[in-house]
Amino acid sequence: MSQFGIVMATPRAGSSATRAAGSDATTRRLTLAGNELTLRGEGVELVARTEQRDTDRIWLEPCDRPGQNRSFVVNFGWCYRKSSDSPVLSHSDCRAILRSHRQHEAIDLDDFSGNYCILSYDHLSDTLWCCSDLWAQQGFYFGTNQELIAVGSRASWVADRLCAPVDGYSYLTMLRGAAIVPGRSLYAGVYRLTCGLSLKLDLGKYSAFLARTGDIWKPPLGVSFEEALELSIDAIVSVCLRASCLPHTAVDLTGGNDTRLTAAALSSPKGAEIGKRATFKVQGAEGSPDAVIAKRIADEFNWTLHRHDRTAGMRITNEAIAFLREVAVLSDGERFPCDLARRLSSERTHWAEHTHLVGSVSGELFRGRYWYQEMLNMGRTEKVSYDAFKRTLWASADVDFERVSRGAVSRPDHDDYLKTSYGLMETGAPSLSNVYKLDRIAVHRLLSTNDHWRYSELRSAHNPFHTAEATDVAMRLPWRYRVGRKMVTNAVERLSPRLARIPTDTGAPMRPLRIGNVGSYVRFYVRENAGRWNRHFRPGRRRERNANRGRTMPASWFQYMANTEREGILCDTGLTRRGAPGEFQAMTPEEYREQEMILLLAVLRDVYPNLQPRLDFDHPEPLVPRKVCRLT
Repeated sequence: MSQFGIVMATPRAGSSATRAAGSDATTRRLTLAGNELTLRGEGVELVARTEQRDTDRIWLEPCDRPGQNRSFVVNFGWCYRKSSDSPVLSHSDCRAILRSHRQHEAIDLDDFSGNYCILSYDHLSDTLWCCSDLWAQQGFYFGTNQELIAVGSRASWVADRLCAPVDGYSYLTMLRGAAIVPGRSLYAGVYRLTCGLSLKLDLGKYSAFLARTGDIWKPPLGVSFEEALELSIDAIVSVCLRASCLPHTAVDLTGGNDTRLTAAALSSPKGAEIGKRATFKVQGAEGSPDAVIAKRIADEFNWTLHRHDRTAGMRITNEAIAFLREVAVLSDGERFPCDLARRLSSERTHWAEHTHLVGSVSGELFRGRYWYQEMLNMGRTEKVSYDAFKRTLWASADVDFERVSRGAVSRPDHDDYLKTSYGLMETGAPSLSNVYKLDRIAVHRLLSTNDHWRYSELRSAHNPFHTAEATDVAMRLPWRYRVGRKMVTNAVERLSPRLARIPTDTGAPMRPLRIGNVGSYVRFYVRENAGRWNRHFRPGRRRERNANRGRTMPASWFQYMANTEREGILCDTGLTRRGAPGEFQAMTPEEYREQEMILLLAVLRDVYPNLQPRLDFDHPEPLVPRKVCRLT
């Protein structure tokens, strides 16, 4: 799998072998063996390993003499140069990155896009830039203690190097069923890169600091609807074709609105040939609305469609403890082990033929999907209602905060923590109405996970609507043009009139609203609102609290958890171990999540022995520090 790790320590903190390596860049040893690169020297160790596929790349600057110290660029994930026609990074593009590294105080990535992580080392200045794409989709983790600075693709690895404890606020977030907030990890003092930032390491001075290398706050465009439509179509076609043109690519296809934009680009005159070469996939049971509409679209354009019924195969097929350890490492403290094991067991049988996946997440940007919480104040004020936004996180209120935190954190305290974490996205924002702020907050919330690293062994994920070109257009379009799917339906019809004749899986028309199709819109909204009423208000329609068919744990895994010593997190939270595999169905969701967290942390402690088995509630501040560290 793709991964990297960097440890920088003062000579007194390093090993005797490290101290003997030398004192400057000229004595560092660079080694490339296959797809693994290492750089070692006094106080510094870097290891980077890439997957052997089209997108990942290791480039070494040519040198005149064998054994001469060399600069390098390592790319993980899908990256391309906007001014180039190539869908991936070339050697000349790597050379341009290194040139920017040497010529500018902050590395210039404006001409690069995709979802990627780049390491650029310049042996002349003995500096290393660690960069991600604009939205930090393939962001990395970093932290420091008195002796070390650690940077890596996995939060658990960084925490192990720093001997970090578990962050109590993140632990509570997991128990509540919400995602860990942007910029944080499961571990205290281990931070995740956030959007628009890069990390610079000065290896000779043993220091690191964050620099802003991307601008996410650009003003709205003053354009007419027709101009906005043309800009949207150009961006959609450009990024979707780049994302889908590589061999062995699978493209998500559902009955919804967002994959319809990708399908429109690949069925347009410009993308028709790429559409015929690609393989489309839909997830769902045969006869499900998604599968029915996806098959109808594929038949219309004679596309190859594979149906993958993830729910039918969502069982843990490998109960070995070795697999549990692998799952724990891949979870990186962000996913519950049993859920992740079921997904891996299912997808490993599906991804044998495809090395690239094109998704359509955040196509919602073109239809204002993230604004509904501000229904009464949409576009009328600059203020974002974070109380309303917190409800979209679906954070449970039924966690025993008093017991878990030993009285350190109450539910209102944790609610404020969640709201403040997302509210920090507004820092440095210009004067913008709330809808434009919500676009950026929601996108960063979607991307602040480790999924690109987690599934790197299976495939390289391409998110065309998260590229800099797509977001630069979508987030700057006048918001009124995006309300009510107006932009989406017009774009689909303009690109592919045949595709626009097929409604969505919920029956929503894909043609723009006109007098001739008012009836289909009326019928759709009547059904949609009736469904919402039944889901939220009709007696007996709500799911029972304990009805969770997914609550299972292999007996061998439960026994592993039962055999762990009664220490660490288990004692720190005051939880009396309860439950057995047959009793999980009767637990509340919060109780079952706590059992899974105990299992996860027990395995992580086995894999990463330096992790401290205690909860830390002393660092509630979610802001990523600008000055990371300088070792002396």
